Amino acid sequence: MKRTVVLMLTILTLLAPSAHADLVKLADNIYSYIGEKDSSPTHSFAANAGIVIGRDGVLVVDTLISAREGERFLADIREVTDKLIRYVVNTHTHPDHAFGNCVFTRLGATVISHDADRALLARTGADTLKNIGNFGLKPEDMTGTTIALPTMTFSDRMTIDLGGRRWS
Repeated sequence: MKRTVVLMLTILTLLAPSAHADLVKLADNIYSYIGEKDSSPTHSFAANAGIVIGRDGVLVVDTLISAREGERFLADIREVTDKLIRYVVNTHTHPDHAFGNCVFTRLGATVISHDADRALLARTGADTLKNIGNFGLKPEDMTGTTIALPTMTFSDRMTIDLGGRRWS
């Protein structure tokens, strides 16, 4: 089974037709960017991001590098589902995974991260955004981007119930 999944993901990656890959269905109600070809700074360095859809809403995993990229991700999500986006999980606080949070908090989503990641983003986020040129981005690439800190954290483990789907 594991070999089959790896083979399917490899084929999907090789067949991805464009620099801007759509969200690809990995399993029932689970989608991710696969085969992202444009690894430029303005395209979130081809960062991983995805969604899990439950009966009661959507969980977003990472939000890309800016408000503009977050809006692109949101538009792709809306191609798949119109359910309420309830949660965002930041896997870590690198800009290409957490600086699009502001798009989703405007929708009312709760941002979740590890305690240490929230502390790091609180301590370094504003300075990183101010010095975004260090990442090959221009201030205009970041228009509308604000640091949106996680409002829910965990230190060891957390379970999220999306209605019929529980994730730990």
